[in-house]
Parts: sequence; C-alpha cells; structure tokens
Amino acid sequence: MRKIVRTRAAKQVADQLIPAETALDQALISVSRLIETSINARSDAQLPISCGHQAIKGMSSVINLITRAREEMVEVHADLAETKILIGLREVSFGDLGGCPPVNAENTLTVVSLAG
Repeated sequence: MRKIVRTRAAKQVADQLIPAETALDQALISVSRLIETSINARSDAQLPISCGHQAIKGMSSVINLITRAREEMVEVHADLAETKILIGLREVSFGDLGGCPPVNAENTLTVVSLAG
C-alpha cells in the first residue's frame, strides 16, 4: 500500500515537472523574440542604435535570469530522479525523469525521407 501512495505522489510531481520545464523554455523563446523584434523595429524605423538600448539591455538581463532558472530546473530534475530511487521507485518510470543521453552515446536512429 505504501508503495502505491509513493508511486502516486511521484507521478503527481512528474506530471508538473515537464510543464514547468517547458514554461522556462517558452519564456526564453518569448524574450528572445522580443529582443529580435525590438532590434528589427528600431532598424526598420531608421532610429539610432541608442534608441531603446536600455530596454534591450534589460531584456538581455531577463534572458540571463531565465537561463539561470533553467539551469536550476535541470538540477531539480536530476534531484527528483535521485529521490525517486531513494524512496524505492527505481523501477517506476514517469516519462523523462532521466537526463540527456551521454554525448558519446551511439546514435541508433535512422533518418527516413518522406519525400516522394
């Protein structure tokens, strides 16, 4: 019974982990697009480079903060994977609670063309 409760609790956490990670990625994408749009708008309007510079600088700081938060989330993900093992759920999988494959991992995927 205790293992069922632990499994349910771990699944609830896992179900929230991926959306939280995705939200960080989406925030990074959104601010990056805002920077791009701001730079293009300034250029299109033929305004001096100093126009909006402080805002671009602020957006760059936001990018750094989101990147730091994303870095922390990577560590949280690893900690949760370790916690799963510590509470006796080594054999239970909740999707992607592991890390990325090692850089030197053998690629067994095959690219298939759908063009005809």
